[in-house]
Formats: sequence, structure tokens, C-alpha cells
Amino acid sequence: MASSSGSASIDHGVLVRQWKWPLRVVWWWFIIGLSVWFGAITIHWYWARDRAAPEERVEYARNVLSNELGHLAALRPGIFDPVPLATWINNTIHDGAVDVSLMFARSLMNWPSFMRRNASSDSIRNDPDPGGEFVLRQIREAGNGWHLAVANTGLFAVRTATYLCALPLLGVGVLLGATDGLVARAKRKACAGHESASIYHRAKLGISFVAILGYVLYLAAPAVEDPLRSIIPTAIGIAILVRLQCAYYKKYM
Repeated sequence: MASSSGSASIDHGVLVRQWKWPLRVVWWWFIIGLSVWFGAITIHWYWARDRAAPEERVEYARNVLSNELGHLAALRPGIFDPVPLATWINNTIHDGAVDVSLMFARSLMNWPSFMRRNASSDSIRNDPDPGGEFVLRQIREAGNGWHLAVANTGLFAVRTATYLCALPLLGVGVLLGATDGLVARAKRKACAGHESASIYHRAKLGISFVAILGYVLYLAAPAVEDPLRSIIPTAIGIAILVRLQCAYYKKYM
């Protein structure tokens, strides 16, 4: 009896994990994306502070954004149009931040009508939507900090779309690396050469590390005149790692 109940609990746990893992993946991608976005706007806030006077920081960030938006518009990846993608990323982040602020402010300030009569704030007593009015007023009266965050969010969106435009280039690097690696593997099999599981697994882990590191460094650069100069080293690094992974995969299949 105890074994049957234990087996049922194990089966239940496995079923729960099977349903929960997509939620975990979505949650961790959301946390990682939020961290990368916050880190990017923080770094570019530092670049603006370091390279421009206090009253010119927003103009500096907008000039950098305008310059790189011109580079993005000149790209023709053939898979998608990058400018609408950058616009969608920027609007999604901006609208999401505003919606979260509205929800939080309304949950705190939009009290039931019978509770508003005794509120100390005139806006809470008289406004039909005090939380929404508060957030919109804060946005209208925001200083350079808000405008700098908006400009840097646009720069984050443009650079993300530019990096996605490099997917064909990264795909070519993967194809070349895999082709050369498989040829090297065939030579190693024919000559009874040694295989190396250590090199294989390290190269396998290094591919995602190089791709993510290249993206983060590209986001953090103060200004990029030619996106290809920043993306080509990443493609070369991925091609080398794919070549090593394929060359040391296994001696026999």
C-alpha cells in the first residue's frame, strides 16, 4: 500500500514538472531580458554622463540613437525588416513599464468611493482615476532621467534588432565551422586519432557563452559606427567552437 502511494506521488511529481518547465523557461528568459535591458540603459546612462554636460546628456543619447537607427535602416537582412522589429521592442518595453506603473499606482490610490471621502489628498478624493492621473502627471513632468531612459531603451531595441540581423552571418559561420570540423573528424577516424570529450563539451558550452557575450558587449559599447566590426568577431568565435565540437565529437557513431 505504501509503495503504491509512493509511486503515485512520484508520478504526480513528474507530471507537475512536465507542466511547469515551460513556465520556468518563460520566467527565466523574462528575468534575463529584464536584467540585460536594465544593465544596458545603466551603462549608456554612464556613457552619457561621462561624455556630455548635464544639460546635454539627453541630446547626446538621442544623437547616438539616431546615428545607429540610420545604420539599422541601411541593413537588408532578407529575413525580416529590422526597423519595425526595433520599434516593436521599444514600444513593448515602454508600454509595459507604463502599464505596470499604472497598475501599481491604481492598486494603491484608486480606493472605493466611500473610502475617498476621508482621504487627505485632494486628488484621491476628487479625481475619478487618481492612480492613472498620478502616473501620467509624473511622465509629463519627468526630468532628464526619464527622457534618458527612453532614449537608451530605444538604443537597446535598435542594437537588439541589429544583432538579430546578423543571424544569417552567424549561420554561415556555424555551417563553415561544422563542415571543416566534420572533415577533420573524418581524418581523425581514418587515422585512428584520439578523441577528446573535454574539448567537445567545453566547445559546446562555449558557443552559447560567446554568442551571449558578443551580444552583451555590443549592447554596452558607447557608440558603434559599423555594426559588422562588432558582430564578425562573434561569428568567427562561434565558427571556431563549432569546428572544435564537430572535430572531437566521437570516433565512431
